[in-house]
Amino acid sequence: MLDSSFPFKFMSQEKPNARSPFPRRSLTFLSLFSVLTFFFFVTLPQVALAETVSQDNPSNTESQSSEKSPQKAKASQTSKATAEKSSNSKATKATTKKSSNSKANKATTKKSSNSKATNSKATKATTKKSTKAKSTNSKASFSKAEIERVKNLPYETWESPHTISELGLPIEPGYVQPYPYGNLMRLYNGNRCRHRGLDIGTVGSENGGMGTVINSATPGVITFIGRTGQDTFNFGKADTRAGTTRRTGKTYPRQILVPGYGLVYPFSRNYGKWRSGTIIAIRITQGPLKDHIVRYMHLAAVRPDLHVGDSVQAGEHIALMGGTAILESWPHVHIDLETPDRKRT
Repeated sequence: MLDSSFPFKFMSQEKPNARSPFPRRSLTFLSLFSVLTFFFFVTLPQVALAETVSQDNPSNTESQSSEKSPQKAKASQTSKATAEKSSNSKATKATTKKSSNSKANKATTKKSSNSKATNSKATKATTKKSTKAKSTNSKASFSKAEIERVKNLPYETWESPHTISELGLPIEPGYVQPYPYGNLMRLYNGNRCRHRGLDIGTVGSENGGMGTVINSATPGVITFIGRTGQDTFNFGKADTRAGTTRRTGKTYPRQILVPGYGLVYPFSRNYGKWRSGTIIAIRITQGPLKDHIVRYMHLAAVRPDLHVGDSVQAGEHIALMGGTAILESWPHVHIDLETPDRKRT
């Protein structure tokens, strides 16, 4: 047997290299035995006791779990309800937004349709007003009864000089002076000028000379008639507006009454392709210019009863002085000649 002071004595021995009465292996087994003893006699009884207590009171665990599970269920239901409410509120907001957008779109569409209708009405009203204005501008300055009365009157005449012109120049036998030379504008210049013709301006105090008579300078046959207002592409559009117009500082009426013609529009609003205005062409049948073509341009009107193929005599009334296809210069009649092979001379 070892006494209680064994370890200390052993530690204080003077011979450290002496062999120990207990080997190291015995100490290892001793420590293992101590651990197992503690496990079987201390730890296991406590575990068994805890299991026994839990088996004796199972309702506590169940109640706790049951208490926890309803709370969890309620929490989950509450969260679901909240999610549903939020989704419903979102859907309601989206629906409200869509409905408000649709209402706004409808209102906008209605406003646009109303504005379009208003614009269309305004456009129609403006068109109606402009049509009325145009009709007012195009309205005749004379009554229908007066126009018909003047139209049924005989044509006016002018006695053309036969032998000596107003300029003192001799006239070829069989020919006459076609219009008074009181306002001779441009003469025939031959090859020195592009203007190969004779321009005679209006003469007369009434209407500034518009509508005065133009006679045929030669005997002949009518080969062509072109009228402003009838063939607007070639001879221009007639100026049917009421009132007056100005040419180089002078004022002229846009509408005149002429015996045998009735209402006459002596001006045009554009040139037309030919730039001649109302025109009549006559093939000469006698004298030194036989088979030549004499043309009269810028006329207010050609005598209504004349047609292509009709024969006319020298000094016979054929047209009226006008200013068709003349937009700037004085109203005048342009007279020129073409050779039998249709060359200007």
